[in-house]
Amino acid sequence: MTKCAEKSGWGEATGCIGDVVNKDSKVKDAFESWSKKKEEERKKKELDKIKAWPDQKMKSVDGKLKGSTSEVSFTIQLPESFKPAKDGGSDLIARYEMKDDSEEFFVGPSVSVSMGFGPPDLDQEVKSATDIMKAKITKQDKTDKGYTLETESELGVNVKVAVKNGDSSIDCEAHLYSDEQKEAKDKLVPWLEKICQSLAVKS
Repeated sequence: MTKCAEKSGWGEATGCIGDVVNKDSKVKDAFESWSKKKEEERKKKELDKIKAWPDQKMKSVDGKLKGSTSEVSFTIQLPESFKPAKDGGSDLIARYEMKDDSEEFFVGPSVSVSMGFGPPDLDQEVKSATDIMKAKITKQDKTDKGYTLETESELGVNVKVAVKNGDSSIDCEAHLYSDEQKEAKDKLVPWLEKICQSLAVKS
């Protein structure tokens, strides 16, 4: 291993280490044990960081959606780390996503606010989630203003809150993506629900 470290190039050194590990069962076992320990430490650190997300300060964000024949202004409470998404937005949809400048390929939770195509209809939404998305319903709740629906599928964990807006609705959807985020769902889903339930139509 010491000789490998003396190699001039990174690729050459790692290839040398790989050869040593594969040829010596004791070294291989020790390396696998070390790798497993490091992965467990990394995962714990990541989970601790994720579980702290709901402790962020909140900020009030105003927005406007515009359809072909109508427009609606809204306000929503978002965590300080959420910024407008670079893509996926339009006149009909306002998207926000968590940013972490310390991680180059970070993919955090996202929140989108969109105009509905009719009054809130929980039964239809449940049918669409189960029949089309093949999602598992984890919570469904009708409210005076609309409904709250929480689902899980291969695509992740989703929270949707629909709020009645005249003859139509305005909807908030929040989504968790990574396995670590889904593993912390018991703490994160109530947080996302609170975010979406803060959605209000501005008069």
